[in-house]
Amino acid sequence: MVAAGETGATGASVGEARAVHQEGTEWTIELRALTRVFKHVRAVDGLSLRVPTGEVYGFLGPNGSGKTTTLKMLAGLLSPTSGEALVAGEQVRPGRFSLELRRRVGFLAEEPAFYPWMTAHEFLVFVGRLFDLSPAEAARRAAALLDSVDLSPRAKDRIRGFSRGMRQRLGIAQALMGDPEVLLLDEPASALDPIGRREVLDLIASLRGRATIMMSSHILDDVQRVCGWVGIVRDGRLVVEAPLGELLGRYAKPVFHLEVAGERNELAAALKRESWVKEIAPEGGGLRILVNDPERAQRMVPALVAGLGARLTEFVTMTPTLEDVFIQLVTDR
Repeated sequence: MVAAGETGATGASVGEARAVHQEGTEWTIELRALTRVFKHVRAVDGLSLRVPTGEVYGFLGPNGSGKTTTLKMLAGLLSPTSGEALVAGEQVRPGRFSLELRRRVGFLAEEPAFYPWMTAHEFLVFVGRLFDLSPAEAARRAAALLDSVDLSPRAKDRIRGFSRGMRQRLGIAQALMGDPEVLLLDEPASALDPIGRREVLDLIASLRGRATIMMSSHILDDVQRVCGWVGIVRDGRLVVEAPLGELLGRYAKPVFHLEVAGERNELAAALKRESWVKEIAPEGGGLRILVNDPERAQRMVPALVAGLGARLTEFVTMTPTLEDVFIQLVTDR
């Protein structure tokens, strides 16, 4: 682990960030003190992290934490104010981003834009021609990708009539059109229904080992399902990065599920006043409680319930999730 104030393997100080850099790991994406300032706002602030080759890396943070800005700098769409970003060993320089490197990188914006008068198939063929594919190869690959994102029945329909979820799936197909070595996905499943989300996640998981994928998402269950590594940022700085299993093992704190007979609002209010309670959320017919001190919680929760005259019907320890870890780390000042 890299402790506060130490220097990471890249030579860049990571400040308060906590990172795991395993010996022998190859890295396809490296950020070294990457910074982007918009007027007086530091959207990305000295960010240093590394994405292992062939891995699916979940890039997480609260709204406004710099995730989209970082992905755009990696894609060559924004220039850093300072620091550097390397993809496949080559420094990303907007305006001088080599054609060869562009062929190796696929990018999906959070809200992808298209030429609305084109059909889905025409658009993908157009993108394929930009990658210097022959007309026949571009058409073949377009058909295969439309099938993989479940848009084959709409291949000849104009994009102007597509729903947001359909445009999102077409955007993923567009990002894959050049058979990229690196995929940068900004909220790839945010607009999809549960079936569409599952299909997109299965597609992303199937690419592990064939491409290095860095994806942002607010749906932490999705990240926990497909990502082997996770990096969490806050205020443009790295909070922690690690393999998912190690992150859960090191930072996950016990979570309890509590149910009482009758009204639970008064109990929830009483729990929120306790210093050992980190977070409370409704869950099913009860409450999900993230705590700092599990032993104290086990002693105090039954006493609080009894003191309010309520009847305890269920109080069990749950398996912590990535969401529990995320809440703990981004609210831990």
